Amino acid sequence: MLQTSWACLSRILVPVLLLLLFVQWFLFSKESAGGALLSSSSKLPATMSRLAASFSTASGWASGSNEQEEKLCQRPQIDLSKLAPGTHCILEENACLDQGRIIVSREELAPRGGGEPIRDKFGELMITMPYVHPDAADNERAGWQSRREPIIRFRSSYDAPDIQDPHYSDCIVPLIWWPPWLGNFGEFYTNSVGPIGHLTLNGAIDRNVTLVPDLDGFELQTYMSFFLEPFTNHPVQPLHVFSSRDKLDHPDAQSRCFERMLLCRLEHTFDPQFPPNDPVNGFLPDVKGAFPPLASVGQAISKFQMEALDIHSERRPEIVKVTFLVRWKSRRFVNIDEIVDRCRAWRPRDSQQSPDCSTIDITPDMPYSHILEEFQKTDILVAQHGSGLVNGWLLPAGAAMVEMHGSPPYQPWPAQRNLIYDRYYDWPARSENKILYFQGLASQATSTLETTVEGWLEDGHNEDIWSDRDMNIVINWAWLEDLLNLIVSINGSVPAYEALPADRVIQYMP
Repeated sequence: MLQTSWACLSRILVPVLLLLLFVQWFLFSKESAGGALLSSSSKLPATMSRLAASFSTASGWASGSNEQEEKLCQRPQIDLSKLAPGTHCILEENACLDQGRIIVSREELAPRGGGEPIRDKFGELMITMPYVHPDAADNERAGWQSRREPIIRFRSSYDAPDIQDPHYSDCIVPLIWWPPWLGNFGEFYTNSVGPIGHLTLNGAIDRNVTLVPDLDGFELQTYMSFFLEPFTNHPVQPLHVFSSRDKLDHPDAQSRCFERMLLCRLEHTFDPQFPPNDPVNGFLPDVKGAFPPLASVGQAISKFQMEALDIHSERRPEIVKVTFLVRWKSRRFVNIDEIVDRCRAWRPRDSQQSPDCSTIDITPDMPYSHILEEFQKTDILVAQHGSGLVNGWLLPAGAAMVEMHGSPPYQPWPAQRNLIYDRYYDWPARSENKILYFQGLASQATSTLETTVEGWLEDGHNEDIWSDRDMNIVINWAWLEDLLNLIVSINGSVPAYEALPADRVIQYMP
């Protein structure tokens, strides 16, 4: 009732204000030398101009409001020639969104004359990707599902009125993509945040593009916004919210139709093919530039969010800060208390620095301001493989990341595990060498098997990659001390790191 009354009142007041503006313009025109015509913006009081604008918005004249916005907005810049090799994007013109659907209007895509013009045009996007249901563990076969294909269809006379008679916005360019394994924190950073950041850092898109992930109806998570905010000037919205009809009755409702729309299949860390690591025989594949720049993207996120959150934190040259990222449900460091005590008593070889050793347990409710503050002070991060290591991309340049894995004793270097897990942290890190990556592979003698995952194992054998990955680890302090001394001696030098033999970068922990 109040909104209706306001709308009625505003429809009366707006013409009155316009009449007053005309009278004032006429009087100013008469006073001007030579009777030259003056623009209202040059002579009218600013308060009256703002008042008129506010009444125009409040009156619910959406088309006028949208047109005014279009004149004031910064047109998003797109250069598809700068796409990363693994990213495929289609810049569709005059397309709309409705309830998660993409609605195209170009006549050559109309469903007539046989054939499948839409599938022919968007076939590379319309792939079915497996993902892990957010409420299931990624090593439970029942949790694996197939993503539905993107729904792309031609405009219809059955569409909503704003789709049938569209106002195509040039002010907003949505970038829509389909994250694989969208319920997995590590996967989202690796295969969505990294590639989106890459597009921005490369100049393929600017920050005026609106980021719209298709989350299959799931809620946008806090970490998704935190990681993506640095790369857009607009709020990040999932497709089902961005395309919803619920906001159509709002006076300031934005158009759901766009002159330009970006539909992307992003580069994926599983796309590049390399032979497995073989540090025992001195071989690590050359992966320079082959993966999304996850470290550069992480440092851009850190810089943006530290300014936004007013965080002042940096490494201290007289201190070696070693942070152990701990897990308590699985993949635990069994003797972490002992290791932290030994670390605090450790004196770096050939260095006057003092150790500052501590643990961090990243819980869902932990504020990112605290995570950023801790990681920006960290020189060496030690953690088991897992999504928590994604926060390692927030480390400053020159810091070191030590990823720990469990391993059975009968296989010196499990190639199957290598082909899968080295794509998350090892190869992407060595693709840039902004963060110095090391890996420790724990033997069965220093690991305790957490669980045998039913459905993945056959006949009770425990050589499966999942059981290796989910082992608890007993850290050998003598081995870790030697590795810490090595990292301190490098002192963040990329040439010194790249000169290390393969079996010093990736080590078998006795």
